[in-house]
Amino acid sequence: MGIQKFSAQRWRVRRNEEESWVALQGRNFWQVLEDSQEQLKNVASKYGRQYRDVTAVAKLAIARIWLLRQFPRLAERTYWEVLKKWAGDDYVLAGLAPYGIAVGKARQDEPEEAFAAFGTFLQTFRPGTTLDGLLSLTEEWRLKARVFRAFLLVGMGQREMALSELQAAEREGWQLAKGLQGKRQRRVKEALAKVRRWQAHLLDEIDRREEAKEVLLDTFVLLGDTMEGIKALDILAFLPSRRR
Repeated sequence: MGIQKFSAQRWRVRRNEEESWVALQGRNFWQVLEDSQEQLKNVASKYGRQYRDVTAVAKLAIARIWLLRQFPRLAERTYWEVLKKWAGDDYVLAGLAPYGIAVGKARQDEPEEAFAAFGTFLQTFRPGTTLDGLLSLTEEWRLKARVFRAFLLVGMGQREMALSELQAAEREGWQLAKGLQGKRQRRVKEALAKVRRWQAHLLDEIDRREEAKEVLLDTFVLLGDTMEGIKALDILAFLPSRRR
């Protein structure tokens, strides 16, 4: 159903026999979300008994739209439904649903519950694909979950613990990258560079600016072949002029 298009807020339209991308904003974007959500509900209802896989995918997409529409409680409820009814021994569904629950908790300003939910995700995480390739859970999701946990810790006033979480994410990222190749390795390296950039940002916030500079420089040296690694050099250039 093209859920990724919704999160990017862009849509493909056909004009004069040619297709192009347009940015969806305001009422148009929300209307697309509502219409797509109704289609997904119909899919889940019509094929639910015959094709359980289709229902699981549709329900995950519905939950994602609830998040985009700023209804995190409904999103969380839908993710719980996926976890209880369809996840079973499927470790991809059993990973995606808790991750969504954690995001829903965070959006409801329940940081401690969200932190615990991300912990559950990390404990049960296994990369792979499921439902005939319709869904995938790739290695960099572990790093994404740890970064989210770090944000939650910052919000709870625990910046040192947040830094430790990001450092743990970095160690994990390097270990993951060693055992991967091709696109999978590149995705992890992109996430790893982002983890290091957030480390530098946090170090700067707690008055450890020299360490922040060192992290940014090393990020460019080690991961300069990634887009996120290149951004580290841009941030380093503006770091001395940032206001406290």
